[in-house]
Amino acid sequence: MDHKELNDLTRELDRSSNRLTFGIIIGGLAITTGLLIVADLSPKFWSLPIYAWIS
Repeated sequence: MDHKELNDLTRELDRSSNRLTFGIIIGGLAITTGLLIVADLSPKFWSLPIYAWIS
C-alpha cells in the first residue's frame, strides 16, 4: 500500500525539524556569546573577552 501524499509530508517534517534544530543551535550560540561578553573574563581583545570572539 503506497500513500501519495506521505512522501511530501515526510519531506516537510524533515525540513521543519532541520530548521528548528538549526534555530535552537544558533539561539544557544547567541545567548552564550552574550553571556561571555557580559562576563568579566580575561584576556581581552578590543575590550571584549577572547572567548566571546571565538564563539
